[in-house]
Amino acid sequence: MLAAHALSTVVDWRDGRPAAADPDQFFDQTHYRLPIARGLTTEIGDAIVRLRTR
Repeated sequence: MLAAHALSTVVDWRDGRPAAADPDQFFDQTHYRLPIARGLTTEIGDAIVRLRTR
């Protein structure tokens, strides 16, 4: 489905990153702490830049 939309991308952190496996990085099962948020927002920003330069 994404292939039909040229300006689409996926940021998927379910790839076994050590920080994502550390329970101290989460408030609960769905709410993460600042170090994970920073990494995720950086990756989202990078993905946006890649889309703009296609």
